[in-house]
Amino acid sequence: MTNPSVMVFVDHDIIVRNFLQKDLLDSMAASFSLTFVVPPKSYKDGARISQDLDLIDLPGKLVYLEPVQKRLNLWSHLRTVSRLKPSLDKFSTHIRQITLARLSRIGRIIYPILALPGLFRVYENLIVRIIERHPHLTLEQLILDCRAQLIFHPTVMNGVYVHDLVGISKKLSIPLLLAMNSWDNVAGRRYLATNPDWLIVWGKQTFNHAKTLMSMPEDKIKRFGAPQLDIYKTQPGITRETFCSRHSLSSDNLIVLYAGSSKGVDEYSHLEFLEQLIQKKYSDCVRVIYRPHPWGGAGKNGHRILNNQWDFVELERSSLGYLENIQMGLSHRSYPKLEDARDTLYSVDAVISPLSTILIEAALCGKPSMCFVPSDEDSKHLAIAAPLRHFQEIYDSPDFLVAHTTRELEELFDELLKRAKDPTTRPRMIKATEYFIESTPQPYSKSLINLINEIHNTNDDPR
Repeated sequence: MTNPSVMVFVDHDIIVRNFLQKDLLDSMAASFSLTFVVPPKSYKDGARISQDLDLIDLPGKLVYLEPVQKRLNLWSHLRTVSRLKPSLDKFSTHIRQITLARLSRIGRIIYPILALPGLFRVYENLIVRIIERHPHLTLEQLILDCRAQLIFHPTVMNGVYVHDLVGISKKLSIPLLLAMNSWDNVAGRRYLATNPDWLIVWGKQTFNHAKTLMSMPEDKIKRFGAPQLDIYKTQPGITRETFCSRHSLSSDNLIVLYAGSSKGVDEYSHLEFLEQLIQKKYSDCVRVIYRPHPWGGAGKNGHRILNNQWDFVELERSSLGYLENIQMGLSHRSYPKLEDARDTLYSVDAVISPLSTILIEAALCGKPSMCFVPSDEDSKHLAIAAPLRHFQEIYDSPDFLVAHTTRELEELFDELLKRAKDPTTRPRMIKATEYFIESTPQPYSKSLINLINEIHNTNDDPR
């Protein structure tokens, strides 16, 4: 018996890093005949996928498929209008406000009218009909040639393939399984003209988002966690003592990780503040490790961080190459090994971060965390991100400390250290993550294989 034919659509470097992992690929290849579809290397000069996938030993056929820009422009237009729908919900109102701010003067007049209840549905149907009059024949023929029995697309819910796949999969009666990649995908990027047949989310929080915001049927939403977070189910590759030795630290110190974000805040000044705070109050017992966000460029004018001579701050060793690139004005993006983040988080005692998934990653390791949202800084990205829906439960949770100014950070620092020394903190933080990340004993790959088999075996026609 031949294995079922599964097509895997990948449209971004972060999807490559998170989903094209060896164990997941090996598991899929053992059960299915795979075809991988990606944008050409030349598409937007590698802005979507910069890696040479020909060098990755993919267990299946690799096909390069050029996105159709006219279709993408129409889908993007509909997504923009959809974000302007009137709502009393404060999170939707915030998204509406930031969307309006990005529009031209004429757009700010016309688009809100098109988003009015009733009128939007008529307008959406009109644009979808225009798109359907010019079918994506290349994509349709590729799916038919591969004799696909299921389409799997890990996505941020807004990419170069997802909108077309939703429509074409229904036209060809082929099950479509989407998997969210990032924390904000369902709450913040969810516009699709039609829902997929199945959606994989991280946990209860994003399950609720998919159910209420996308109107997905409960039995079509699966909570599997995230493949990039499976690494925290494994033991660290080094001991704390080895980690401290590599960073010229005493393992007797309390080590606080300042983990950067992608929000454009002044991380250099935050490190300066922590350096002064430790010098003033904790010089004999606390040190800071700095790890930049791989897409954050070390924050505002981040090149200063590597130039400075720090007394109580150490730079995380695996990030030095990235910091050197930032200093030289080169790429502000990197794709570090997942193992490096795991080893760092298991080796430190507490974490401070300005709005990053690493707050959840730290909690998965049982570490107390402080979410630092500096409201007094002029960061457009932070102003956009801070009020978003998916962060709200972090702010509301008693298990996560939240500081909005450096004064509040200083006031809460003692509590953070107290929690770091409290043996009850570890189980409490791990328990807190269960709302965000489904706690499963089996790896993501096994859950995915089981679901694909279930769909293939029991759903001759998913609709």
